[in-house]
Order: sequence, then structure tokens, then C-alpha cells
Amino acid sequence: MGDFNARIANLDIFHSDDYGFIESRVSKDIVANSRGKKLIEFCADFDLVILNGRKNFSDSAGNFTFIGDIGFSVVDYVLVSRNLFYLITDFKIEPQLGSDHFPILVKFTDSFFRPPVNIALMPLIPKLNWNLQDVDIYLNSVCNKFRDINFDSLDINCAVNTVIESIVNVAVKNPNCNFYEQSWFDAVVLDLVKCIIKL
Repeated sequence: MGDFNARIANLDIFHSDDYGFIESRVSKDIVANSRGKKLIEFCADFDLVILNGRKNFSDSAGNFTFIGDIGFSVVDYVLVSRNLFYLITDFKIEPQLGSDHFPILVKFTDSFFRPPVNIALMPLIPKLNWNLQDVDIYLNSVCNKFRDINFDSLDINCAVNTVIESIVNVAVKNPNCNFYEQSWFDAVVLDLVKCIIKL
């Protein structure tokens, strides 16, 4: 589950005539790129079902998952093993802004699936623009940071957080330029974007 940076349009390895319980899928994104074709091959190799745009669920229209400067697309997917498909009761995209990727909601049946309690999810690693980095300066800075860390004294979570913090601190960052944080992006524009998402 996540951002695969792949566009697959309505490509699929499962069709409604193959298996009675897996309906065919559609997508509002009409573009299929090379990464998308590799993703489809990956699903075929490992017998994975793409939940996006599947008629079994609330996302039967194949809604967009990403909004960027060049428009809308579907690049975020949930893939499940065909053998576990029956555990999914619903899948939908929430058209909420606050990020350029829309939240994905997956519901499981509670008959067989019991999620563990007190799950501590690790935060996502920040995305860095590697075109802004000078490779030699970056590597030297990261190595210097790592030399100062006593990893033997840290548990796994602290070690991971320390590594991420070191990487973020030494990297040159691009100022945030998300269009929905611009001064012109007001309530009227937000309403228009929500209308477009629902089309």
C-alpha cells in the first residue's frame, strides 16, 4: 500500500470473468506509463489484486489519488494477495486536501482479522530532492554525522529515527511549494477541486 509512482490506467490481471468474486476494475486516470506496466507485471508474478477502481468496493469509479501541478492521476495503490481478497470489505479514496496525495481507506472483515493493539507506526521518511545535493558534500556530511552516533546504545526505533534525522539535517531542502498552500488557494478553489475530484 502506498505511492508507487506508477500509472496503470485501467490495466489489470484479473477480470470479472476470471473469478466470480473479483470484479473488473476501472480508473479515471487514462494514462499507463512504463512504471505502471512493471507494476502490472509485478502483480502477475505474485498473484496480487489491485483494489483501486474495483467494482467490489466504494472506489468503483477508480478515483484519483494524487493532485499536482500537472493535474490529477492515480499513483497510490493497495495490492493484496488473491487468497486474502475475501478479507477486504471496502476500499475508497478520501478526497481531502492537506497533502498532494489523498488518504486511502481499506476496511477488513472482523471475522478473521484482528489487528494488533498499540501499533506504533513509524513516520514516513521525508522526500528529498536529490538534484539539489552535491554528492561528495552530502556523503561526507552524512558519514560525519554517523561517526558521532553510538548505535550500540540505541534500540531499533531510536537508531532508525536518528538515521532519518541525520539524513534530513544534512540535506539541502527545497522550499515547500505545494499549490494548495499558496495565498490564492482559498475556500472557493478548494470547493472547485472537490467538485473536480468527484467527476
